[in-house]
Amino acid sequence: MSLWKLRVGAEEYYLGQVADGIDDYYSGAGETRGQWIGAASSALGLADGVTGDELRAVLAGLSPGTGLTPNGDQVRTWKNRVPGFDLTFSAPKSVSVLYALGDPLVRAAVVEATNTAVEEAIAWLEREACFVRRGSNNRASKPAPFEQFGTRRLRGAGFIAAGFRHRTSRAGDPHLHTHVLVANIARGPDGKWSALDGQALYRSKLAAGALYQSVLRNELARRLGVEWNTVHNNVADIAGIPRRVLKHFSKRRAEIEDELERLGLDGPDAAREAMLATRRKKADIDHETLDQQWEADAATVDYGPDDITELLASVRVIDGHEDLSDPAYVTVHAADHHTGERIEQLVSVADFVAQVAVRLPDTDSTVTRHEVQNTVAATLTRNGNSNLVERLTDAVLASPELVPLPIDVSADAGFEQRWTTRRLLDIEADLLTMFSAPSADHHCVDEAFVEEQIAAAGGTLGSDQLDTVRRVCTQGRQVEVVVGRAGTGKTYTMNTVRRVLEASGRHLIGVGPSARAARELGEGAGIDSYTVPRFLQVAVQLTSAHVIVVDEAAMTGTIDLWNVCRTAR
Repeated sequence: MSLWKLRVGAEEYYLGQVADGIDDYYSGAGETRGQWIGAASSALGLADGVTGDELRAVLAGLSPGTGLTPNGDQVRTWKNRVPGFDLTFSAPKSVSVLYALGDPLVRAAVVEATNTAVEEAIAWLEREACFVRRGSNNRASKPAPFEQFGTRRLRGAGFIAAGFRHRTSRAGDPHLHTHVLVANIARGPDGKWSALDGQALYRSKLAAGALYQSVLRNELARRLGVEWNTVHNNVADIAGIPRRVLKHFSKRRAEIEDELERLGLDGPDAAREAMLATRRKKADIDHETLDQQWEADAATVDYGPDDITELLASVRVIDGHEDLSDPAYVTVHAADHHTGERIEQLVSVADFVAQVAVRLPDTDSTVTRHEVQNTVAATLTRNGNSNLVERLTDAVLASPELVPLPIDVSADAGFEQRWTTRRLLDIEADLLTMFSAPSADHHCVDEAFVEEQIAAAGGTLGSDQLDTVRRVCTQGRQVEVVVGRAGTGKTYTMNTVRRVLEASGRHLIGVGPSARAARELGEGAGIDSYTVPRFLQVAVQLTSAHVIVVDEAAMTGTIDLWNVCRTAR
């Protein structure tokens, strides 16, 4: 899910234009009419199809047809007011191809599945991220001296939201996505309408997107029987639709990648700039022409409606409504012990909870409920309806493997509650044991020998660098830590350390958290270096004469660092 603010700079464009205004863009020619879907929409008399006047009114903070706010007041304008938020839920490219080349019954099933996924994701956001603020950061505005200074978060009654389902990308490719425009207004428990707490939306967007994808997988597996490839970054494509077809229908992405290559840039910020720079106005859509265009386009890569029919004929429709009744099992991806092939496997809820809890430290040292939910959704294959995802998340958080951390008293409860795992705590304790191990004589290099080698190496080491060389070579500790800012000559110093240790009969191996870090260590210090996975593969050749140098240790994950240190030990 992507999340965009409707900025004040664009508000006049959206609300003041007719031909190119917000209602024309989101309900443009050829696309379906928008629908009011937020739980609070009915409170303002909004139901069924969206009209331009209604949409412009709620984005301006007004109750439609009244010219007043829902509180009955005149609207107050603010220079930096945010009219609303555009939450865009995008189906995987394979789902869009399934829709583009499928028959009418398949298309209807895909549309129903995407609608259900959006509805469940929005309902989840209304439970998890619909908040308003009360109070003031102005000390002089406190009504009473005993009231707490600052603002507090209160739960809102739901979103005023309008959903618009679109079928195409700006390049004309099939691209099923739903824009959900959430007006920046909600009713608090005191009955007063005010702006949303936007922070809650931003903190929840990854989890909402992961839930959307999980529900979509579940719905399509239940309705059409499709199977799924491995989940990556919370997204999976339908198994059986060739990669060449997905790439061919991703022209908009290719445009952005070409722009990034032309500019020589990378990263999410650069990608956003490239997206805006290559953005073009959507062409009007003619349904019949579009269908013919998609079929002809697919034929150029030797694919078509018959292939979709054949794919769906080879699968079986399943019951996608698993629950946690006893005995309870859920479907997960696993590897066949004999062939190594990816298979689906039924596991008990207890085993599922243990599997998720063990995976959590692989990516984060601490997690929020949302991050646990993302892992739950990614671990499930087909059966990812929102109720099951949330209940399994509860089960993981209740596991004795997870350890709740103290909440910062200055933070809002809920979002800032974090957990770690007993596995990670044990790993950290083991690392501390290694770091604090007493010195051993057999690790030491004779001081006089070190001085001889320093003199023989020549160079222009500073006093602090010379002190580092002496300490690393003569203290005899299991683990030595060298700390220095960028550009202070750490790699240059390690080159001298290498010379001294190699002269004493040691063999050095470098490890970096990335291929780039490993390459720079090798080039700068003359140490044969590897990434962590590659090092663990060659570690069988280690002897007591080896010394392992981990560059950018602070950038190395705790578990990766532990695996390196444990292997060296």
